[in-house]
Amino acid sequence: MDAPENKTKDRPKRKKAAVILLLLAVLLCAGAAAGFFAVRDHLAYPVCRAEAGTEILASDFIRSGDPAAVFTADSPAFDSSAPGEYAVRVKSGPFTHRCTLIIEDTTPPAAQAVSLTLPLGQTCAPEDFVSDIRDAGPITAVFVKEPALSRPGVFPVDILLTDQAGNTAVVHSQLTLSDDTEPPRILGARDLEVYQGGTVSYRQGLELTDDSGEEVSLSIDSSAVDLDSPGTYPVVYTAEDPSGNRTQVRVHITVRTWSVDQEELDRLADEALDSVLTEDMSGLDKVNAIYGYITTNIRYGDYPDSTDWARAAYVGLKDHLGDCYVFASVSKLLLTRAGITNMDISKSTHSGDHYWNLIDLGDGWYHFDTTPHSGNPRIVMWTDETLMYYSKRNYNTHDYDHSQYPDIN
Repeated sequence: MDAPENKTKDRPKRKKAAVILLLLAVLLCAGAAAGFFAVRDHLAYPVCRAEAGTEILASDFIRSGDPAAVFTADSPAFDSSAPGEYAVRVKSGPFTHRCTLIIEDTTPPAAQAVSLTLPLGQTCAPEDFVSDIRDAGPITAVFVKEPALSRPGVFPVDILLTDQAGNTAVVHSQLTLSDDTEPPRILGARDLEVYQGGTVSYRQGLELTDDSGEEVSLSIDSSAVDLDSPGTYPVVYTAEDPSGNRTQVRVHITVRTWSVDQEELDRLADEALDSVLTEDMSGLDKVNAIYGYITTNIRYGDYPDSTDWARAAYVGLKDHLGDCYVFASVSKLLLTRAGITNMDISKSTHSGDHYWNLIDLGDGWYHFDTTPHSGNPRIVMWTDETLMYYSKRNYNTHDYDHSQYPDIN
């Protein structure tokens, strides 16, 4: 008799529980349909902290790391490089979570130190001593101690960097103050000739020197040159040393029309080279072979003009006869066609003119002269000391102006 009575008493409790479950189910379905789940702690982190400047993903807020999580379209925008607190909305699956993003900047700035060399009295700024600055946001740079600019010497300079979050770092650099007032020198800048449609190596043969021993910068203004049109054009070389001393040298490029048939000249040159060069030759082997060809096939004789090297080279290869200008012109043509770096050199004094060549096989300039001389010297890869010794003992045959050419080995 007691069992049925207890069953009757339990009925209201079961009914009440069923109603509660039904209400929860309705609320759950409504929340899912709305894309928002109020009880979120077990699915998303309510607060996320991130270092400024790092990438921030919606998946960072989801405990499971859901790669498909996204910030909702109505989620407030935030700047990952700007410290602050942001309210964001993150959608993962059917649920949208309200979260807080806190962007912090705890990393001090970093930069590469730059050493400066300045003349006495010239001013400088803290930013001049740093480069490659790395930080999430803007930084300010100040001197830890203002450098004195009144006396020469080498001085340490410390730069304090501070970012927008107040993080600081000190960069240690160096300042060299120089009382150098001597401008640099430009050697080897000279008037050049090129044939129409040709090319010019403006730096070939140039050498920069400075008393400071520091690196000298060089700029070349050849903007006025038109290699396709005959004429004479200015070229300006400007050298500047670290102390701000400058030197300018102005030369001219003369663009000439071909006085001989270029294809015919190249054909004669290639025939000559084919007769003495092989593919397995080294640069030095080629130089020696070219010297041998010229001294064997060209005889010394009068030649009336020393203003057109292409015509002189043509005469030398065609007629096998000419003076030093012809020998130097044939040498220039064959060396160039063989891929040997070379440049012209000459002397012009009361004792007469003479023309020969300089060659560079990768270890600096040497003398190369195919013209017959007293005692029959074989001037191939001669150092300057050797040539000057020979010149002095033979009536200054090669007494050239050293200031007009680069250093020669």
